[in-house]
Amino acid sequence: MQDPFKVDFFVVGAMKSGTTSLYHMLIQHPEIAMCAEKEPAFFLLEENLNLVQRLRDRDAWTLQEFSAMFETGKLRGEASTPYTLPPFSVGVAKRIHEHNPDAKIIYLVRNPIDRLVSHYNVSISDKFVSSDLATETVRQSMFTGVSDYATQLKPYRDRFRPENILVLISERLRNDPVATFQQVEQFLGVSSLPDLKTVRANVTPKELKPPRISPRLLRELKLSPTWKTISQATPDGAKNIVRKILYKPAQVQATRDDVPQAIFDYLSDRTNEFRDMIGDPIPEWDT
Repeated sequence: MQDPFKVDFFVVGAMKSGTTSLYHMLIQHPEIAMCAEKEPAFFLLEENLNLVQRLRDRDAWTLQEFSAMFETGKLRGEASTPYTLPPFSVGVAKRIHEHNPDAKIIYLVRNPIDRLVSHYNVSISDKFVSSDLATETVRQSMFTGVSDYATQLKPYRDRFRPENILVLISERLRNDPVATFQQVEQFLGVSSLPDLKTVRANVTPKELKPPRISPRLLRELKLSPTWKTISQATPDGAKNIVRKILYKPAQVQATRDDVPQAIFDYLSDRTNEFRDMIGDPIPEWDT
């Protein structure tokens, strides 16, 4: 009799902290079967799916459809940053625990202010927000909420054994990816990969060019066979004209200097609680 389908480990966030880079490292490992799609967000409530994944227009998967996204005979893992994206993350830890109470949880976090700024910049680029950072941090609680790592980690600590939770620091993954990935391998109980190819993926571009049309429509257009055919036959000069039609003029990224002092103070307090929670002073965040 075949064992019931279960995912063995989850990368639950945090958004804009290097989870895509970690995902691309994990898929290199011969003993690991990552979900073929990053950000499947299977354990979100169905009514929240399109609110979070506004660039994708798909129905929620059944468990059978979800299981088909994994190779068999390997350790199964998936990576979905909405699992620590409030308010949509409410109840996710409970649903994952019901699916597999022995699952392992990987939580990759970054300097909370740097993460917030990057999150805002990519949201401007994708045309999800339109106001300045100070306004949006008041209007959109998710920007500060995702960076409140103590609050986001607590539901997982409440349900999973301490030895089944690994907190990784993004700055360490970036500065010493081999040593950090070895931590992941030891945590998951897989052999060490001798020829790991380090990856930096989904990096927020230096120059932001928000689209003039719906990001979803633009993405579907660029993925269509017609777009590819036309693109190959179009001279560079004409391509530049098309880009000016499709994209707004480049704008300057927000920086740490744009973050209101009240947000700095709030996240400083929350980060100190997080440091105490995980027993790591995280000196990389002191600069």
